[in-house]
Amino acid sequence: MIAENVTAPWDVDSTMSKKVPGTTATALIGPSQLSATAGGITFFTAAQLDAFATVPFQAGFATVASDNSTVLRIGLLRFADAAAAQRASDVLAGVAGSGAAPIPAGVTTASGARMVRRTTSGSGATATTDVTLVAPRDGQLAVVGVQVRVADDKAALTLAGKALDKQYADAAGYRPTPVVSLAGTVSGPSVPMDNDGIMSRTLASTRTADSLGAKLGLSPGFGLGDGWRTFKASVVESPGKTEDVLRMRDYGFDLIGNTDNSQVYRLGDATKARAFLDEAVVPPKVSDIALPGVDNAVGRCAKVSSTRYRCAVIHGRYLAVVSAPTLTQAQQAASASLSIMRSVK
Repeated sequence: MIAENVTAPWDVDSTMSKKVPGTTATALIGPSQLSATAGGITFFTAAQLDAFATVPFQAGFATVASDNSTVLRIGLLRFADAAAAQRASDVLAGVAGSGAAPIPAGVTTASGARMVRRTTSGSGATATTDVTLVAPRDGQLAVVGVQVRVADDKAALTLAGKALDKQYADAAGYRPTPVVSLAGTVSGPSVPMDNDGIMSRTLASTRTADSLGAKLGLSPGFGLGDGWRTFKASVVESPGKTEDVLRMRDYGFDLIGNTDNSQVYRLGDATKARAFLDEAVVPPKVSDIALPGVDNAVGRCAKVSSTRYRCAVIHGRYLAVVSAPTLTQAQQAASASLSIMRSVK
């Protein structure tokens, strides 16, 4: 998935750990999603977005985080081929009024990098400067945008260059997934519906098949929202506090499987799975509810809201989490999850 190859903002600067109100990390299928009026992650000016529509990208992903005074936006856009990605860079750089200019020496090592935007708004203490750098690579376009609360682009360029270098490197590992045309045809390599058996450990989805799912080439039994992702993709999709991300890394998270009925996490080892159960999911002796027939060290439940119960079970390095509106339903789902995990070799 393309999110796997998008650089996390906190991997560029550890202070970039806060969510930005009104925006969220998102999968992209068209330029309109990058519009500020649509609540998008805004790399470009309105005029650039209009021009960008002449060189449509096939897919993309963008994420954003801040440190309260600086906003860092990072994205990767996929085009039909390398020539199209280069044309997109040319189009963006050619829009009048965007402030496009040569990048000062020493800012970035990314091949073909350009500063396609440098704009300032406001004045004095309320002034903000926006800088956007792009670099085409293998049919993709790495995009980085920085907004700083000063009318000076030096700090913005330094951070943007560092981020572009990392995103340019991360883009090298991207492997394209299928493209869905407006006619509904699917082209490109198939998407593996499992990764190292993580999905085989989840409860089956109850989502019903639909025409969009069929067009996307989803396997029978899978709905939109079901599937696996790596820890990297997960945290890029949902930026949070840096300390939370580092904590998850300490547990050794690497794969996550998801259906509408359960989530299964693969951690570093059995000891870390047990620690995560005890410390984060359902801490022992904190209003925990026993799971019938299961030792408390292996699984337990808790009431998480007035209308929701959550249960978690572990087997080896795997941990499954289920939830339901009644305790009985949650307990039954947890018992089934444990049985499934134990049966998978």
